[in-house]
Amino acid sequence: MLWFVLICLNTIIRAQWTEREKLAYPIVQLPLQMAQNENRFYHNKIMWIGFGVAGFFEILAGLNHLFPNIPSVKLNYYPISHWFQEKPWNAIGWISLSAYPFIIGLTFFVPLDISMSAWFFYIFGKAERIIRTGMMGQGELFMAERAGGAWLAVGVLGLWGTRRHLGDVGRKFLNPRASIDDSKEPMGYRTAVTGLIFGLFGLVLFSLQAGMTWWGIFGFSLIFLFMAVGVTRVRAEFGPPSHEILGLDPARLMTTIFGSRLVGTGNLTVISFYYWLNRLNVSHPMPNQLEAFKIAERTRINCQHLIWVMMLSIILGTLASFWAFLHLMYKVGALSVHGYIIGIGNEVFGRRLERWINNPIAPNIIGTQSMIIGASMTSILYFLRHQYIWWPFHPIGYVMTAATWGGLSDFWFSVFLGWLIKLIILKIFGLKAHQRAIPFFLGLVMGDYIFISMWALVGTLFNISTYVLWSP
Repeated sequence: MLWFVLICLNTIIRAQWTEREKLAYPIVQLPLQMAQNENRFYHNKIMWIGFGVAGFFEILAGLNHLFPNIPSVKLNYYPISHWFQEKPWNAIGWISLSAYPFIIGLTFFVPLDISMSAWFFYIFGKAERIIRTGMMGQGELFMAERAGGAWLAVGVLGLWGTRRHLGDVGRKFLNPRASIDDSKEPMGYRTAVTGLIFGLFGLVLFSLQAGMTWWGIFGFSLIFLFMAVGVTRVRAEFGPPSHEILGLDPARLMTTIFGSRLVGTGNLTVISFYYWLNRLNVSHPMPNQLEAFKIAERTRINCQHLIWVMMLSIILGTLASFWAFLHLMYKVGALSVHGYIIGIGNEVFGRRLERWINNPIAPNIIGTQSMIIGASMTSILYFLRHQYIWWPFHPIGYVMTAATWGGLSDFWFSVFLGWLIKLIILKIFGLKAHQRAIPFFLGLVMGDYIFISMWALVGTLFNISTYVLWSP
């Protein structure tokens, strides 16, 4: 039901973000080229050069993992924290360098102001840690709370920028004869709004029966939906392969603002069962759905048929996941499987819920202030970006680097390399060279994914440990 609600929401915002604002959608560029220009794409020598470059490094890395005597170039997780051992520099925390070919390739399709803002604000955040913790001696900086405010602000501002279109959709809902055309949408706007209303109503009833209060449901739903819109907006503009934002789920943000006693045991217990929806937001369904609609629009696939495929996939995927979980538990044993499978339950119920119930926490004033600061910073950047054409910093870059963990922490340097390469090509060689280079960077992305998938398949078939480029 929740997935259907998100499909309805995507239907409502699709035209504004895709056709009017023309957001970049970097992640869909490769599948679009593979589907639209099949002959030209696979016969492009420049693409195969990029494919070969990525494949060369990944084959060496995989062989080095199996046979350490074989030399390789380390592309992932090269830690440099040991460079900063002395005070105040050691306050910088964990930091690493990486040169993921697929990240560099994807960044080539991101507007320069967004990619520049991303790595700039990452460095800015590290500098802030050095100054506030290393030099000024401050303790907890409440970076997660600030990131929570920033992500929520992106969701709110994303809807605010869509307000005129939302008004047209509302008029269409009230008056079927309204002028807005929804014939090319995945479903009619009246159907989408009706589905959204009834879907939310069903989720509210379910949560009430589970033990939540009205205000608890309202707070959870508001945070979840704004965060969902925020994640979708970031994916559509920046296209990060991961938007890992740990510790920004509704339960944590609600207890930060109101304290665990006021939120209530019933609300916290039920929300803890919803933890799988928003622990990391790494595999959030809403951006995937909107990207599918983007591909359908460009390839002239019937979006109305696509919705049925999505819903069928959700049902089959859910059932398959249930079976896989039980199969692993009984076949392999709970203690033998990956720690995530059983560790998350202990994380949410053992380390969080039990602590909130047995040792209630008061409202965190400083944490709430940090949320307000994150939201305000994002809003200011949004205002300056729309007010002044010359303003160089984009709020999406700030949001992606605001989190304590996740965000750009694993691939900020790869984004920097992608930005630098694109900048050099545009400034020195011009727009024509940029257009000619596109197949090379598509090849980087495809080559990286294919050879990493190959190593994963080898590990599965032969039951051996193989090279992992990145584990978000």
